[in-house]
Amino acid sequence: MNHGSLNRSLQVVKCIAISLLLIPISFVTASETHKNDKVMATVNDEPIYESQISEGIPTNTFKVTTELAKEIKLERRISYLMFAQFLESQNIHVDNNEIDNEIDKLKKKPTIFGLYVLSLSES
Repeated sequence: MNHGSLNRSLQVVKCIAISLLLIPISFVTASETHKNDKVMATVNDEPIYESQISEGIPTNTFKVTTELAKEIKLERRISYLMFAQFLESQNIHVDNNEIDNEIDKLKKKPTIFGLYVLSLSES
């Protein structure tokens, strides 16, 4: 692989990382609050706690709706952790300035994904 294609590959990975970071997912950091919390999944020794998944999910709906929302959120959290761990293992870091720049680009010339992200940030 030549230098140009390696740089392009890193740019693609960074764009994917920025895209994932723009998706609003609420996460609670591991601390004493998880002492008696149920572990729903583990990704390479990193636990995902029930409280992290339940946070923000309405409880005043049908049980099947709540369970489906939790399942989707758990799958997203697993994907996020796997990707974040991969980026870390490859020593790829995306700073907040890069994320802000990408948001500004999307605001100036939104793509379909950009419109989706902007709609989330306005709600």
